[in-house]
Amino acid sequence: MKSYKAFSAFLHQRMLFLLIGFLVINIVIFFRVREEGTARIARLHETYEAKRKASVSQRSDDPHLEMEQTGKDLLRFTGFLPGRLMIPDLMQELLELLDQNGLPRVNMSFTPESANFPNIMRYTTGFTVNGEYPQLKTFLAGLQNSKSLFCIEGLSLTSQKGDGGPVTLQLKLALYLQSGPEKEGKG
Repeated sequence: MKSYKAFSAFLHQRMLFLLIGFLVINIVIFFRVREEGTARIARLHETYEAKRKASVSQRSDDPHLEMEQTGKDLLRFTGFLPGRLMIPDLMQELLELLDQNGLPRVNMSFTPESANFPNIMRYTTGFTVNGEYPQLKTFLAGLQNSKSLFCIEGLSLTSQKGDGGPVTLQLKLALYLQSGPEKEGKG
């Protein structure tokens, strides 16, 4: 019995020694990783600051030059917009995306609105579709990769059940196009 108690005490001391050793190693590793992380954050911050300063130094202090550059940027952007909006073609593209992903067809209509920019029109539509999450995710990826410039203005996913099961996607899209006479005449 005496040898069992001695053996038990020896195991207890050994376990205590191993536990303390493990804790010391864990603390050393923690501080080493923390030190590396802190150094990496400092390097990233320095890189960010250098890029930000370079960006700020490239800006002009002359507001007229900035306005002129903004105007050029807007003209370049509007140059990429389609001149005519073929609503049936765009609706067909959306319906094909739904079909390709095994989602049901939905009713949609595009409503023209002013875009608050000269010679630009905005068309919006919204619809709700039900399906499995992977199907909806693939549909949204197809929408993003579309040759048409669909702007997602609102997106909501709602699950009827907690995990798995059908998901409801509510989507609001906008399309922009040139509406000025110079673009329409090009056909």
